Amino acid sequence: MGGANFYDHGPNTPGTVVTADRSDASTRGLPRTWTFTDEWYNLVPAPSRVRVLARVDESSLTEGVRGNYRHPGHGANHPVAWCHYYDGGRAWLTTLGHDAKSFSTDGSYPGAQEFQRLLLAASSRPRARSRSAERGESGDGPAMAGPRHRAGRAACVRQ
Repeated sequence: MGGANFYDHGPNTPGTVVTADRSDASTRGLPRTWTFTDEWYNLVPAPSRVRVLARVDESSLTEGVRGNYRHPGHGANHPVAWCHYYDGGRAWLTTLGHDAKSFSTDGSYPGAQEFQRLLLAASSRPRARSRSAERGESGDGPAMAGPRHRAGRAACVRQ
């Protein structure tokens, strides 16, 4: 998870999600901002050495950002979706989606369509080939190859 661990969350409250990086396949079709209701996880420590794809604008949280253990929030960089490479593989993570209504398809839950697009684009990525497969060796090793994963800004989800 980029070194992050769940710490606490506040009540289910509406907020504005900011699509921080629209160049990833999982975020490419999303608007720059969208309304969503969630528990807005606070993490300790915050994820590091990751590519933040979406964050919540803490100033938009009507109930505030403080969780049940009084975490003060993450300020201007409160990640809610990110990706990163690790141990020869890659991970795509989100703290969103705690209410079953966020999976509704009838248009009754603000932000559900954007949330689902974020998830579906992330989960439908093609499988990367392993280094051994690229060298022509048999086996189904870790799924990352080449210098792209060392670049830091490389796409975590490819189309």
